[in-house]
Amino acid sequence: LITKVSNLRDFCKELEETLKTELKLSYVKILRDGKLVKVNAGQIALKLKNNPEIKIIIEGNIFFSEEILCIFENLIDAALLTVKEKSAKESLFINTITAFANAIDATSNWMRGHSERVSKIAVEIGEILGLSDYELKLLKIGGLLHDIGKLGIPQTIINKPAKLTREEYEIIKKHPEIGYGILKPIEELKDILPIILYHHERCNGSGYPEGLKCNEIPELAKIVAVADVIESMTTERPYKKALTLEETLEYLKENAGRDKLFDEEIVKAACAASYDLKRIISEKSEI
Repeated sequence: LITKVSNLRDFCKELEETLKTELKLSYVKILRDGKLVKVNAGQIALKLKNNPEIKIIIEGNIFFSEEILCIFENLIDAALLTVKEKSAKESLFINTITAFANAIDATSNWMRGHSERVSKIAVEIGEILGLSDYELKLLKIGGLLHDIGKLGIPQTIINKPAKLTREEYEIIKKHPEIGYGILKPIEELKDILPIILYHHERCNGSGYPEGLKCNEIPELAKIVAVADVIESMTTERPYKKALTLEETLEYLKENAGRDKLFDEEIVKAACAASYDLKRIISEKSEI
């Protein structure tokens, strides 16, 4: 169980189910807020010396001796400490990637905060689609690092305050493959590589680098593609004005479908998440 999860909420949820099933208990409740709880007749509150803020209440046909119950308490106590440590390391990892993504965006005169907002938008869409916690984590990291390949593109092109020439656009189109090459040696990031490589593919095959069709493009890459478009179209650039979120969503709806640009279900999810997307986009005015 410990190896499967790295956050306290998921661990407590799975621990509840495991205790109830394996020990055939009629009631298990884990509270993480540190509040005092009333223990009813027939219930037992486990004592967690190293995690006093967590309360575990169990009820059922408990045939354990005090010694066995103490062993259970110590095992759960140790497991909780392990999960907390993993969670702290993961939080540090995400914060480091966020700082790195912001540093990448800072190399452009008008891209500040772009990757972090793309990441947040992608996660909001993923939640509407009902993705797992692990998939949402991949979206978060993939969104943050989707443009890392632009480190290999000349800054004169990245910062050009006008529409790109055909030749310059062909150079920009190389950034997904450059990003893939940068991150490929990092084992911990292998599952986000499809996002990095395919976030500019389009459902009708008009995207790059491989011209994949809708059912060939990984779902997480299609989500980041939509998030990237939303963030970009609602941002003012020297060569274009910013559109409103409503205008951007209308554009996405007009271009959604297997023979068009974007996955229809993902666009529907983006529309359903519009309230939260507006909040994320408003962060630009605070920068």
